[in-house]
Amino acid sequence: MEIRPIQSGDNKQMARIIRDSLEAVGLDKPGTAYFEPSLDDLAKAYGQDQSSAYFVVVENDQVLGGAGFGKITDAISELQKCYVLENARGQGIGRKLLEQVIVSSGEAGYDKIYLETTEVLAQALSLYESLEFKHMDAPIANDNGHHAMTIWMMKDLKR
Repeated sequence: MEIRPIQSGDNKQMARIIRDSLEAVGLDKPGTAYFEPSLDDLAKAYGQDQSSAYFVVVENDQVLGGAGFGKITDAISELQKCYVLENARGQGIGRKLLEQVIVSSGEAGYDKIYLETTEVLAQALSLYESLEFKHMDAPIANDNGHHAMTIWMMKDLKR
């Protein structure tokens, strides 16, 4: 199993993983990543500059999942599109992806990493909490269009 930056050949598999994951929990609706135009070309969307990155887990040429980060402000990044193939869940892949994103976000110069999620994604929520993301009372000003998300969390990257 390898974690590496997304490549253009991974786009189709990763878009399918994200859409299937959202469909499975009824989140294939506006206000989620499901309808984002960039979903079909994540390699391009995250390959523009050093302020963002997207990583995939690959085993035997199959993409098992992915996660990335993007810029909100000079000090705050956002965890974005963290999804794992349904039959690959429960093996620590999501944790490894998140650890990669957290480290890379800090290396990119961010002080904090923010995320938005929903109670429907309970398994992900417990993973975020175990990685020391703290709940917030309200979202930060963020024009990502994810108005369906109802839980907001932040993690300090500088200790």
